[in-house]
Amino acid sequence: MLSTTTRASRPKDRLVIESRAAELTTGDRTDKQATLIVTGVFLACAVGATGVYLRGRSIVAIVVALVFVAYAAKNVGDLRAASRARVRKREDAATVATRPIVVIRCESTEMVKFDGGDSDYSLYAFQAEPDRLLVVTGEPFETATGFPSTAFEITVAEDDQETVLAVTVMGEPLRPLRTLPASARDGLRDVDDQEVLDGRLVDVERLLEDGE
Repeated sequence: MLSTTTRASRPKDRLVIESRAAELTTGDRTDKQATLIVTGVFLACAVGATGVYLRGRSIVAIVVALVFVAYAAKNVGDLRAASRARVRKREDAATVATRPIVVIRCESTEMVKFDGGDSDYSLYAFQAEPDRLLVVTGEPFETATGFPSTAFEITVAEDDQETVLAVTVMGEPLRPLRTLPASARDGLRDVDDQEVLDGRLVDVERLLEDGE
């Protein structure tokens, strides 16, 4: 069984959305600090090259100084663009937090697992209906206690990425019909956190093949 409903956003949902935005902007702040350091180095080199020029009238020194100034100016422009992007992320998170929340409920007794290996999350394909599969992957599923399960709900934000906010396990532990090694994912396309596909588990590898 596969069903989709919507409900009003709750304070807990908003906290998760805002924390995800904060994680993104934290990474941006780290990039900003690195860019500031590099810009400072460029300016210091420019000042040093200018000093050499003033003492020896070396045309090479002044060219070097101008190159470093140009790089510093470019970094300042990048910083301004990154700052505007951070503001947009915070504004987007605030907007998303006011939208309805999508809740996907899945009940299934058949599932195939693709191992993620050392560098990726496992991928799970559930036979949610006779001819429909629910395919899921990502950290919220890996960390959900009791997952994979015969029944669970996925709470999804209505943003561009359809971000999974939470996974709630409601059924019994479910053993996979097959567990495929990470190498079996070679040649398969990238899968969103949650996707619904038409088909059956017996054809799951074909359904997930990279069409490029």
